[in-house]
Amino acid sequence: PARKDLLLELRSAILDRAEEIGGGKVDPEALRRAVEAMDDPAEVALAYAGEKYLIGPRAYRPFLIYTAILFAVHFVLIVVATLASGDIEVFPLNAVRVARPRSVLNIVMVGIQALLMDIGLMVLIFTFVARGRRTLRMPRLAFRVEAGFRPALTRALLALLVMIILNGFRDRLFIVVLEDRIHPLFTRSFAHDLVWINVFLTLVIAKETAYAFLGEKRLIVAADGVMSMLGVVLMLWLIQRPVFISFPAQVNAPSVALPTLNQLIGKALHLILVVFAVAFALEGVKRFIRLRQMWE
Repeated sequence: PARKDLLLELRSAILDRAEEIGGGKVDPEALRRAVEAMDDPAEVALAYAGEKYLIGPRAYRPFLIYTAILFAVHFVLIVVATLASGDIEVFPLNAVRVARPRSVLNIVMVGIQALLMDIGLMVLIFTFVARGRRTLRMPRLAFRVEAGFRPALTRALLALLVMIILNGFRDRLFIVVLEDRIHPLFTRSFAHDLVWINVFLTLVIAKETAYAFLGEKRLIVAADGVMSMLGVVLMLWLIQRPVFISFPAQVNAPSVALPTLNQLIGKALHLILVVFAVAFALEGVKRFIRLRQMWE
């Protein structure tokens, strides 16, 4: 009986609205506009059911997506802070380094704390947005890849260009000339790091070539997500490695100036690597979300 009464009440409300729209006449067009003027069916059902949710059904998927993106950035910053042995504070994030990084339990606990904080933050944001706008319209997040021949091939060529420069021209482009002698800015330790950078760039070229000729397929999107995670690992590995660019000791500069300059270069490189790590993390999350959407 209660369900029947609710249906009658909804029917009466729609007819009254249609009559108002149609100027006293109820026709199919007025009924259509009356139904469109009502709230989202899921929200109407929740209102009559009497159940309250922090995050409504319509906003639940965007909530999960934005929380996953926020947590990916947060966790990468925690790892960077741990490798750099210093906390990172970027409002509203507070990336605290892991005290004992060799303990897996400590890393897991810090990750759980970060996840709970990010969930709470996104709940607050979505709650205030929903209250501020009753007709909240969340965008459909598809994260499609520009998989056409031209954009994918352009990305592949850029990766190839970077590989050529790092392998064949780095000691010709990144140099310092002192007393008619050429000193490369890249240190000897970079030769060991370059092996893994070349492997990663080769995989990027293969992946982008596959996008160019095959388009946005499930397998390629999955490989793209894995590649993004490998990019995060590579950037974090490079952060804890010795700085691979520095001015040589032969530079004629005061004894204090040269170490300070090289220290600034090292901090700048670490900042660039952190930005790349965060970008790869975001890209990985978006690719895995896109993969799930393609399976639906």
